[in-house]
Amino acid sequence: MKKTLLFLTLFTGIFISNTIHAQTVQVGLNWYNPILLGDISNSNIADENSGYVTFASGANIEFNYYTKGNFGFGFRTNYTSYAKDIAAYREDLVSALGVTDSNLVMQSLYTYRYFGGQVGASYVFNVSKVFNIEPYMYIGFGAFTSPLEEVTYFKNNETFIQKKPITAFATFNYTPGVKFQWNIAKGHIGIRLYAEYDGFAMEEWGEEKVTFSATSFKRSSALKTYDINSFNIGLGVSYRFGKSFKE
Repeated sequence: MKKTLLFLTLFTGIFISNTIHAQTVQVGLNWYNPILLGDISNSNIADENSGYVTFASGANIEFNYYTKGNFGFGFRTNYTSYAKDIAAYREDLVSALGVTDSNLVMQSLYTYRYFGGQVGASYVFNVSKVFNIEPYMYIGFGAFTSPLEEVTYFKNNETFIQKKPITAFATFNYTPGVKFQWNIAKGHIGIRLYAEYDGFAMEEWGEEKVTFSATSFKRSSALKTYDINSFNIGLGVSYRFGKSFKE
């Protein structure tokens, strides 16, 4: 029995060692700035899907496994924040409610947020010993949240409070892209530039709003969704375990 266990332990160790040395495992950390293409960047208070977003940024952690033939299989988690232009939104809200700026107080979170996971495939083209190009395709699911909002305003000799809770939307997204990577430290450390299109399909969901005063109470719910499609340009670093692509 002891001989069998010893044999299995040695066999497993040799198998794992050979696998690591024959293949390549890579871990990467990337930062990106989305160029927004969807209506979340619109500034129109009459449009329920406008988001007043003027800037977005994000990051992801990526794990890739490559075969001897340079085919890659990956998993990554993504986080993106979308900054809301509160000043522009406040100005339009004052106009829509028919009040003066001095009669309105607004408390709001300033960002929409997205968090998700994706799986994908890629292929590495070795242009030289220190440079490679890697086209890829990822698909996955995630959650997008709209910010909490609370507005207090004075109108017609009465004080009103309007509240919108945080609302979560389920998403499916697909991301074709390409990485351009320069490899140092014998090919194990990579510095990359990448570009990708991030396409989203988001479920339509009811976003609630409650408005009340000392004499009135109104609850409403509008079915809405957000178009957060974007073109992302980013930078990243990576580390490869096992053999580098040039070995």
